[in-house]
Parts: sequence; C-alpha cells; structure tokens
Amino acid sequence: MIKAVVAHLHFDGRSDEAIALYQHALGAKVEACMRWSQRPGGAPSDEDASKVMHARLSIGSGAALLVADILKSASCPGRPNGTLLLEFDSVAELTACFDKLADGGHVVMGVHAAFWGATFAMVDDRLGVSWMLICENSTGSNQAAPA
Repeated sequence: MIKAVVAHLHFDGRSDEAIALYQHALGAKVEACMRWSQRPGGAPSDEDASKVMHARLSIGSGAALLVADILKSASCPGRPNGTLLLEFDSVAELTACFDKLADGGHVVMGVHAAFWGATFAMVDDRLGVSWMLICENSTGSNQAAPA
C-alpha cells in the first residue's frame, strides 16, 4: 500500500533559501537535512560540499516536502521540475509499482538497497513523469528486490 505521495523539489544551489522560505511561509519544520559532503565518498567538489543533498520538511498535520540541490556533476542528476516520491509499506509493493511505471518508460535507478537504510528506485514513466519510490527499513536489514 502506498503510504504517501510527496513532492520532491529540486534547486540549483538554493535549497537553504527554499527551506528558510518554507519555514517562514508554511510553518515547515526540518525533520532531516543531509549535505552532499555526508554521502559516501563525499561531495563531487568542495564547492558542492555544503549544498543540500536531501532535506525533509514537515508541514501541518502530516504533509511533507522534500528539497535538494541538484548538482551538474552528481552521478544521478535531478529531474526537471522535481519528482513525485511514493512511500511504500513493503519492498514487494514498491517493486510491483516500479515495474508497472517502468513499462514503456525509462529506468533512472533500479530497485536497490540505498546507503541510508531504505529500498529506493527512480523511474520516468512513459508520459515523462519522474518518480522516486522508497520503502524505509525499520528492521535494520534492508533487502531490496532486484529491478
């Protein structure tokens, strides 16, 4: 079962500004913020180290917004106009949905165990809509099904 659909907004080095705006305008609270320097292997460049790789903002009673600085040098470039993120209860449900979205579309990143402890995938569907799919790992062992 899909738990939530979350907008994932991409910025060109202005995520900190966006976070401050959404805190002020929407009453958003920062739940998590990871910088590019914190990824395994570090940032692609010194200039990118302090930029936002992933931030999750909570808004109101249960809404969320994801924000990231997309780097031209990143191994997985940002999707134009952002992405929709689907949060799942199980890896099996994530994989089944991924396979359907990928049919006739373009796999950006197959289903895999991500370094932050979740099962993750990215796909552009046949209509050009960009999706990220995630199943958080609550047990400490992440078992992703292969794409």
